[in-house]
Amino acid sequence: MDLDESTVRESKVISKPAFETLVFLTFILLTILVTVGAVKLSRALGHQLNVGLIGGLGLPNMILSRIALDRVLKRFGLSRSGKTMERRGRTVAIPEGDVDDDEVVEVRFPKSFVRFLFLGCLAGCVLLAAGPRLVSQPDVWLAALCYPMSAFFGLGFLGFLFDRKPQAWADRDGITGYTAGNQFRRRFVAWSEIASCEIETFYDTFGKPVLTRPILKGWNGEPLMSLYLLYTSMEDQERLVKYIKARLPKPKDDFWE
Repeated sequence: MDLDESTVRESKVISKPAFETLVFLTFILLTILVTVGAVKLSRALGHQLNVGLIGGLGLPNMILSRIALDRVLKRFGLSRSGKTMERRGRTVAIPEGDVDDDEVVEVRFPKSFVRFLFLGCLAGCVLLAAGPRLVSQPDVWLAALCYPMSAFFGLGFLGFLFDRKPQAWADRDGITGYTAGNQFRRRFVAWSEIASCEIETFYDTFGKPVLTRPILKGWNGEPLMSLYLLYTSMEDQERLVKYIKARLPKPKDDFWE
């Protein structure tokens, strides 16, 4: 369900130290449950338990712990997570703000995320390539799977590294970026094609905005593009939203607010 901005601001919230402590305890509990389940399943199937498999579930368990705990806290009114929706459209002639014709707004990945992606991809390629050699009795299918996956991830990251273009950008002609569901090919939408824009803002447990998703719609209400801005800089996302607001006027219902 959508949240209005007053709800996001006024709802109670758990403290960060308490939240992180509960996340850690939830992670420990989930890891124990997964380990016990894996041991019982391996015994039932008559196979020896692979300890590396349990270790590999560490990151997914941590992510799942945060999501599950946030859902529980939300039921008790101690989480501000949710989203707000703002609609922009060409229903009035006066836009909000002003932009120059030569102004360009770009949305990029933070340098810290690129470094993390590089190191994670490098480690993943090495582990996948060394996987068959680390197993005492490697199966043929394991080598046939690991080596192509290592090459695939390596080539994929090289393609990302050499593509110096932003994740999305907007100029006087329109908006260019990846759309949700297709992150392999950028798409361009001209301003003349856009009749309205729905701006979804997602918040974390503490009410801090973590993601903005502009949804561009045509003159018949058809969706043109839902911009995929995950992992990009929040500052860049806010600048893009401000630019869109300057290009698209405020709806009539909200104009006198």
